[in-house]
Amino acid sequence: IKAEYGGNTAEVFFVDYGNTASCTNLRAVTPEIMAVRAQTVLCQMEGVEFVGIEGEELMTEHAESELLLTAVSYDKTTKQYTVKVTTGDVDLVAGVTRDVIKEFSGERREFPVNTYLPFYCSSFISPTEFTLQVEEDTELLEKIDGAAKAAPKITLPNPEPGTCCLFEHDGSFYRGRVRTTTPDATPPTYTVYSVDHGVVATVTKVYDIPATLCGERVCGIPCTLGDEVEVKEGVSMEALCNPDTQLSVAICGGDAGKNIVSVISGATLFSTTTTTSSGDTSPMYPKPTTPTSLLVSFTVSPTEFYGQRAEDETALGVVAEILEKEVMREQPLGGVTAGTVVAAAASDEVIYRGTVITVNEGETAMIKFVDYGFIEEVPLTSIYTLPSSLTTVPVLALPICLSDIPEEPFSEEALTATAEVLAENTAITVTPVTWKGEVCVAMVTLEGGADVRRKIPGFSGPEEEVEKSGVSGVRVVSSRLDEGAQSLYVSVAVNPTEIYVQKEEWTQDLEEISTQLESDATATPLTSSPAPGTFCVALSAEFEAKYRAQVISTNPDGTILVRYCDYGNSESLPLSNLSVLPESLAVKPALAVPCCLSEQKEWSPSKDGVLAGLAEQEVTVTPVEWKDDVCVCQITFEGANLVDKLMGM
Repeated sequence: IKAEYGGNTAEVFFVDYGNTASCTNLRAVTPEIMAVRAQTVLCQMEGVEFVGIEGEELMTEHAESELLLTAVSYDKTTKQYTVKVTTGDVDLVAGVTRDVIKEFSGERREFPVNTYLPFYCSSFISPTEFTLQVEEDTELLEKIDGAAKAAPKITLPNPEPGTCCLFEHDGSFYRGRVRTTTPDATPPTYTVYSVDHGVVATVTKVYDIPATLCGERVCGIPCTLGDEVEVKEGVSMEALCNPDTQLSVAICGGDAGKNIVSVISGATLFSTTTTTSSGDTSPMYPKPTTPTSLLVSFTVSPTEFYGQRAEDETALGVVAEILEKEVMREQPLGGVTAGTVVAAAASDEVIYRGTVITVNEGETAMIKFVDYGFIEEVPLTSIYTLPSSLTTVPVLALPICLSDIPEEPFSEEALTATAEVLAENTAITVTPVTWKGEVCVAMVTLEGGADVRRKIPGFSGPEEEVEKSGVSGVRVVSSRLDEGAQSLYVSVAVNPTEIYVQKEEWTQDLEEISTQLESDATATPLTSSPAPGTFCVALSAEFEAKYRAQVISTNPDGTILVRYCDYGNSESLPLSNLSVLPESLAVKPALAVPCCLSEQKEWSPSKDGVLAGLAEQEVTVTPVEWKDDVCVCQITFEGANLVDKLMGM
């Protein structure tokens, strides 16, 4: 009997088998049975002080299996042998000893700086320490919490700060880390932190965590509002931590493992301890790298108009609400200078965020209202201090300039057409070509795929000229990769300076483009040799299919060398195989990104064939820099640097 529970029930160790169970109806053992030697030998493995969850599972796998034991010593008090164990090729000692360096290895969510996202607050400790979660992780959180509750509870002896573990708090089990330890206390205590929920607790026991749980994504997003923020008097934190309340949050940066954020929906809950913030510069609009749907907010000319995301409507409303509640109209700012970020009342008497462009002699200033793009002359008496809670909120209007257009000045006819085509609330798709500071130089299309440039007089030749030459002037912009390491697939690898990669999620776009190309029965053939750089539709002689392509050159035999911009491979074709690329097929950017290895070593052309074998293989690409549209990068294949791997062949 190991423990008595009362009512003739006890926990019993079966000396002839080694297992333990809870039993009832216990009866005395006769002397004759007592005289029979126990049929098990109690052993412990040499060199093992603590067995974790995986160790117990490994030992369970070897139940009823044959082991070779070598006795090292015998403890007469506990009647226990210390033994060396041999079983085939399995090192049981190494297998059952807990790896104290267990780490949460699941891929973490990353959020681009200056983006607005919906979150829920799971834990609020202070303005400099709170935890957010995204709705998409709800199912995963339920899975993790259920697995944490069901996992075997094996107490960790003397865990160090930083140890990954399981712990219990208020009846629930959490994945966490040990923050601090008090080993001399009776009993020892540990401060632990839940990596998924942000809960901080003091406990007397922490438990080993299964390796499978370490591999799941960490769902908690640690955040801070910055060092100079305090909660306003009388504010209840329950309002922020309500799991049913969605917060609109702007990611403004990162510091020491935390996301620096501005909680737009909860901005009225906080105030900064500093009082002068009107000179600060608000973060600029997040730069899109792929085609982005926007609504026109204001238009000046083909080189200056502004767009807003439909999903930012809530953020615009909250910013307006904060301005209306917190700006003191009876207290003008005074002493403004060019570049000052302010709150200002426009001609409609509504207060907006703005930047001072110039200060005029007549007690007025020119203000650019950054969340919409329009400019007005405003009396100095209508310019106020911008609430500090809004100084870190990125602007909500993207400045845009059309790409590939004539130089200014524009004709009155062109300006009028631009204002009509890009009227307020017009839905557009903006495909970035390049950037001039914070201005997005882009190809812009309307609903249905029509290129805005074709709607403005003087920006494109007459349609009959297009038909005559067979060259439309339509261009397919290049795609850009995200920052940081990312898994991609090689479509074509020619040499170390010419490798094309694709994202797995582009598969559907490739299929849609292929369907459009094959179903287009009104293709306009090219009637003269196109200039290098011209985009067209090419009928591949090798694959007997149509692809989007760009002309590289004209060969001496009259054939045209083209590169398929969605894959990267090249082919020489007769002019009869080329036709005009419709505007509707130029909306999506090129779906193959040209890459160049950042490490240039002496390379034998004989290795080009080895590179060609990378086609359709998964690689990890880490951008280093961009040279025009080419991504200079490091590529890892099968866990090794591609350059080192190939040079070693």
